[in-house]
Amino acid sequence: MAEVLDNYEFRKAGRKGVYPYKEWFDGQVWKLYQGVDFDCSITSMRVNLYNAAKRKGIKIRTSTRIDAVIIQRREE
Repeated sequence: MAEVLDNYEFRKAGRKGVYPYKEWFDGQVWKLYQGVDFDCSITSMRVNLYNAAKRKGIKIRTSTRIDAVIIQRREE
């Protein structure tokens, strides 16, 4: 049955920043290791990186390895 609450603390919408994208998108070549730097699949992390770069209005390039993703910010 539904109930009326006296009070409730809502969490803010959206995700908290889990990854240090600002650091990773600094132009250096970074090798991010699965199980160390991220816990999702290699494919999911690659998608996460491209989505984060798009939100920040920058371009990146990536390469995948068995246990890692290599990234670098691209200059136009």
